[in-house]
Amino acid sequence: MGLPRKPGIIGEEVENYYRDGHIREIAAYCESDVVNTYRVWLRYELFRGRLSNGKFQASEACLIDLMKERSKRGLASPVFFCLACHCRNSAVPSFV
Repeated sequence: MGLPRKPGIIGEEVENYYRDGHIREIAAYCESDVVNTYRVWLRYELFRGRLSNGKFQASEACLIDLMKERSKRGLASPVFFCLACHCRNSAVPSFV
C-alpha cells in the first residue's frame, strides 16, 4: 500500500522503552500507527466508493498540514513529520 514503515521499535519492546524513559520513541511508534490506520481507512472508503478521489486527495492534504503544524509546534515527533512527507509522495492507484 506504500505506507511508511514504523520507527525502529516493535510492540514487544514498548515496556522496556517505557522503563528506560524513552517516551518520545513510544509516542513516535504510536503516532505512526494512528497515521497509517487513518490512511488505510481513507483508502478503504475510496475503494468502496464512499470517498471520491478528490476528497481522498483533500483528506491526505489535510493530514499533511496537520502533521506539519504539529511538528512546528513541537507536538509531534520527527517521525510524524516524515510520515507527512511520505503521504505527499504516495500516489493513488491509477485504476481509481
